[in-house]
Amino acid sequence: MPSRFSNKQKSPAKRFLPILRAIVFFAAGTAVIFWDEVLPDYGYKKTLFGCLLILYSIVRLALLLRKEKIENDEE
Repeated sequence: MPSRFSNKQKSPAKRFLPILRAIVFFAAGTAVIFWDEVLPDYGYKKTLFGCLLILYSIVRLALLLRKEKIENDEE
């Protein structure tokens, strides 16, 4: 009989790094939008790029939470 915990255990690094990546992308997006020294002469393109970084971080976090929910429901 196989153990139900065979592949369910994750190291703290594997659990924390995707969350940290989403936080870093969110921080980079807000820095691009609000910090004038980052891409100073790009105007609306700078704001668009920052918004895309923030949107990417939100999507990654949502997919991560969805994956965790699916894994928890399988137990």
